This record gives sequence, structure tokens and C-alpha cells, in this order.
Amino acid sequence: FIIEGGYTNLSFLIFCAAGYYLGGLEGLGYGFVLMHILYFIFINILNRRLYEFKMSKEFIVMFMILLILTFAAFISFTIADGVLAYSISILAAAVSIIYSYIQLDMRIGIKEFIYNRILKKSE
Repeated sequence: FIIEGGYTNLSFLIFCAAGYYLGGLEGLGYGFVLMHILYFIFINILNRRLYEFKMSKEFIVMFMILLILTFAAFISFTIADGVLAYSISILAAAVSIIYSYIQLDMRIGIKEFIYNRILKKSE
């Protein structure tokens, strides 16, 4: 716990400070993303070694699809301007929300939960 917390805070400080120093606010964003990617790898290695926990292939595929959609939204602002960049980002966000909703409904029945817990109370 102490190692994980120390690594997280120290790497967050180093990557964000270096990113800001090298590229201003845009560099800060790159540092933030890079730190979280390395943190994800670090936690997966730690979980596999300490707890013999391995992520399923199904989860990895879902994660990669959502990561690609997020990257598409991000990259749209670096290669396009104005309405085109916002259109690509909104489309990527909409597809991401729909895909996440479908996956949640398949796994935990989110549609039924929303209907029973939220909509039914308001009637």
C-alpha cells in the first residue's frame, strides 16, 4: 500500500511537472496521460504477482475500444480545427457512451436498474 501510494504521488508530480516544463498546459496533459498509462501497467503487474489476478481478455478488448475512442477525441483537436474537431470529439464521446451503456446492460442490467430505481420512484 505504501509503495503504491508513494509511486503514484511521486510519478504524478514528476510527469506533470516535466510535462508542464516541456510543453506548457498541453505538455501537462501529455504528462498526465503518460503517468496514468504507466500506473495502469504498474498496478497490473503488482496485482498479477501479489494476488494472481489477471484481467480477462473481454475486459482488455473493451478497455482498448474505449481508449481508442478517447484517443480519437483527443487527436481530433491536434489535427483539425473548429467545427470538425468538435464534431469528431462529440461523435467519439457519443459512441463511447452508447458502447459503455450496452456493455453495462449486458453485465449488470443497467437499463432495468435505471427503470426500477430511478424512473419508478418518480411515478
